Amino acid sequence: MNEASAMNTALDHIVFATSNLALATEAFADLTGCLPIPGGPHPLMGTRNALVSFGDGVYLEIIGPDPGRKVDGLQAAAMAALERDSLFAWALATTDLQGIALNASRMGLEPSAPTETSRTLPDGTKLTWELLWLHKMSGTWPFFIDWLDTPHPSVDSPKVGALLAFTVDLPVDDSNRLPFDTPARVELRTGAPRMSLAFESIRGPIEWSADDPKGFFL
Repeated sequence: MNEASAMNTALDHIVFATSNLALATEAFADLTGCLPIPGGPHPLMGTRNALVSFGDGVYLEIIGPDPGRKVDGLQAAAMAALERDSLFAWALATTDLQGIALNASRMGLEPSAPTETSRTLPDGTKLTWELLWLHKMSGTWPFFIDWLDTPHPSVDSPKVGALLAFTVDLPVDDSNRLPFDTPARVELRTGAPRMSLAFESIRGPIEWSADDPKGFFL
């Protein structure tokens, strides 16, 4: 057990990236029978998102470039370059980003400082939260999120169906340097970087996987 075990980390959301958010949202609705709700733009990343809930505090974020923004040098550039829609990243929720950062530093990792991030809902409501990344790690490593006083997106997003399985393969050199304990609802394995997701929908179970997912960069 490590220090992060007392930090109440939990699976928060899984990120599915696309080069065209509008088309990906329509395709998801056709596949599952559930239409994702627009989430709004992320000014610092040049992206927009749409959301569906798995229930129990976990959601799926479909994210892509904001068509009204230039993406050069922003997170959105990696999504604009995608050849196909793909699982991209995953997040763990915590109320102690500083504790995660301290624990990561003690394990020889390079955490970012907690970074305030926001998006504005279609009705004009601004949501604000904090994120933390670990530098120079593979895309299968999670990033960390503290929602502060913002309502969790899984509460008011349409529910597509229950999360059935979420599996992450970490490179062998990384797997013994985790600054957190394996959270519930996540299976961590050792191997070539890979991410797999299975969930229910009214049109049957859906299974996705991605080899060497890109993940977010700083």
